[in-house]
This record gives sequence, structure tokens and C-alpha cells, in this order.
Amino acid sequence: DWKTYNYGKEYGYEFKYPTEVKVVEGENVIHVASAVFNGPNAREGTEYGDGFTISFSYINNPDNRTPTQLAQELYQNQKNTIDQNIFNGDLSKCTIEQVKLNGLSGVRFNYCMGAPGQGTVSYIEWFNQNNQTLSITVNIQNLTYKNIFDQILSTFKFLDETGDTSSWKTHESERFKYSFKYPQEMIIDNQAENKYSDQGGINIYSQDEYNKMYSKNPTGPMEGGSFINSWTYLNSKNLTTLGWMNEAGYMNDIENLGHSGYSGQEYSPIKIGDDKGFIYKIGGGGRSGFEAVIAKNNYIYTFSSTSNYEHLLNQIISTVKFLE
Repeated sequence: DWKTYNYGKEYGYEFKYPTEVKVVEGENVIHVASAVFNGPNAREGTEYGDGFTISFSYINNPDNRTPTQLAQELYQNQKNTIDQNIFNGDLSKCTIEQVKLNGLSGVRFNYCMGAPGQGTVSYIEWFNQNNQTLSITVNIQNLTYKNIFDQILSTFKFLDETGDTSSWKTHESERFKYSFKYPQEMIIDNQAENKYSDQGGINIYSQDEYNKMYSKNPTGPMEGGSFINSWTYLNSKNLTTLGWMNEAGYMNDIENLGHSGYSGQEYSPIKIGDDKGFIYKIGGGGRSGFEAVIAKNNYIYTFSSTSNYEHLLNQIISTVKFLE
């Protein structure tokens, strides 16, 4: 019997795995799901001693780099590290190749640094889908188990195969001078959009979540549940995006800002409209999720979601337009 791991109600992915494989989740700026198999000779508390890991994550890619560009950047980083004798490695083994995942074209970078051990296969792959970039990081320590690994990877599939937003509805705010698209089947609660003099916003719910939240509070703005939120503040101090984040207390270390990629930085850049904002993980009160922010048009625009809507949040952000 195989289990199914499913991440993201909208525009996520799933894969199947046997009972002897465990799935480990982790979150910082990005969500990572890893299928981990430890063979009988693995040391306790290790992941690579005798088995394999496959890690799936959507990376922050605000510059819309292609999988080939991402691989070339990583190659250059590995080359610099080897040239500077920071780590040992055989650069000839750092190779880039074209690959496919259930018919979707992507690019693989084969690692060459360090001494991972005889028989180890270690690489990362990138695939563009649904206006997002999926990375798959692989380490196989014992090739005896490659058959199980191949079977797991063969079951991977995206939960939405098109990523087409042309049929989505459009929400346009005359007050806050912006618009975005959202799926036809979802419901907008805009009771708070014009309620306050210096701020306002809307929540986007699935039909089930909307019904659940409406039953709790049928006369006022709904709070709680799983949702996507767009909230806008008057930028009375004319702050930059980073300035507002600092003043709002969202920055623990301003020097971490501006580091893009998939390495788990606390804050990462993201394209919003035609400009650069920042996205970061939020939490508190037993809830967690993600929030993106940008200063524009004398306003501070924020876009946030609960964790299960992370990918749909990114999809909606990709449709944002600022109105002059």
C-alpha cells in the first residue's frame, strides 16, 4: 500500500510513496516536502547514510529566470567555490542536462563538490509550471534503492496542469488603484475594503470556507479559516517597502533582505506588478502563512495567505496590475 502526499489545494502537487518512506515538511520563506528513505545501514539521525531523499519546493524566482539560467548560475557558484579551494570537487562532473517530468521539460544540474561517497547521485532539477518554478533536489546514497526512488518520482503530478488565468475573475479597486485576478470558483469578501479611512482590504475564500466563515459571522467582515488576503495601507510617511517592513516590525535582520533563491533566506524579493516587493513567512496565534508587500502609488500593498494557499497566492500576485 502506498500513501499520497498532497500539497496545496490549488496549483500544488502530489506524489505517492511506500509506507517505509517518511515525508518530512519544512517551511521558511518556502515550503519543502522531502521523501526520505533510510536503509538498514543508516546511522540514527541521518538522512543520507544508506538510502535517498527527494525534496520538492516552489522557489522564489522574481526575475523569471529559466531553468537553464538557474542551472548556469549554480554552475558558476560551484566553479567559484572550487577555484577558491573552499570545497573540493571535480568541475568536469558539474554538468547540465535537459530532463522531463511526466512530459514537462526541465533542466538538471549534477553536483560535483565534496566527497559524498561512492555510488552517490546528487542533483537538482527545475521546472516552470503555473507561473512558478518547482525545484526537485535529489540525493541517492545507495543505488540499491534506486528502483523505489524511480517509482516515487513517476507518481509526481501537478494538481493543475494549465496555469491559465484567462478565465479568472478580476477584482479592481478604484480606491486603492490596483487590480488582480482570482479563480472563478472562489468568493471575495470585500466588506472591509472601504470601512476605514487609512486602510482597507478583502479576503478570498473557497466556497466551503466562505460558507463556514459566513455561518459564524453573517453581518460583518469574516476572520479566520483558510483564505487569501489583500490589505492596503495609506503610506502617510512615504516609506519604501523595506522601510515599512522595518517600522512594522517584520524585519529581524535587514541584511538578509534582497537574497533571492531557494536557500531558505528569511525574506526574498518577488515581482508584484512591474516592480519588486518582498515575501516572507508569517506566523502567530497557531496560524502560519506567507505575506508579500510593496510600496506603490502612496500606498503599502500587502498580499498574504494561509500556508495551504501559498501557491495560489503566488499565482494571484503574478496577475497584479497597478492603475495610474
